[in-house]
This record gives sequence, structure tokens and C-alpha cells, in this order.
Amino acid sequence: MVIGGVGTILPMAAIRNGSGWPLSLAMFCGFCVGAPLASAFRAHWWLETILAACVWVGTFFALGVTPGVVAVRELAMVYLLPMMVYPPAVVVSGLIRSARRRRGRVQPVVPVSG
Repeated sequence: MVIGGVGTILPMAAIRNGSGWPLSLAMFCGFCVGAPLASAFRAHWWLETILAACVWVGTFFALGVTPGVVAVRELAMVYLLPMMVYPPAVVVSGLIRSARRRRGRVQPVVPVSG
């Protein structure tokens, strides 16, 4: 998750004239698809999904104030694409997780009592 967030913000913060937007957009799209799908195969789906959503929101807001995004002006609207891709990716992740649980491939987490 950290790689997706830093990889999105770094090109736009480091390259002030805005020419780093293709790399930044590719990293953000990769994060928006990769993070939910990766959480489908983890033991704690809810926790992973909530953490990924927090990183996603933080990255989206932090990206809006970087000098590179301010320089590209209206072209910054392309960053709405990952915003539209993320919610369906979370739904697909939940469906994958549900199907894996139904087939018995996911072991239920046993709480440890102390």
C-alpha cells in the first residue's frame, strides 16, 4: 500500500512542471486495482480493505496539493479514473473472498484469548 501511495505522489511532487503525471497516474491506477485484489487473499480481509481505503483517500487528497497537479490544471481530471475504478475493485475483491471462503480455501481466523 505504501508503494502505491508514494509512487503516486512522488512524481508529481518531484517534477514541478507536471510532466510526471503519466507515471503517477499509472501507479495510482495500479494501486486502486492491486490493493483490493491483494486483500482478497489475505487472512483479514476487512482490516486490509479498510487500511487500503484510508491510504487511497489520503493519497487522493495529498495528490491534489502537489505542485505537479497544480501545473497540469484541467488535465488533473484524469485522476478521477482511479477514483471510479477503486469501488468496483473492492466489490470484486469481496466476491473473490466470499467464493474462496465458500470453497473452504480460507481458514477462519481463531481469536487468541489471554
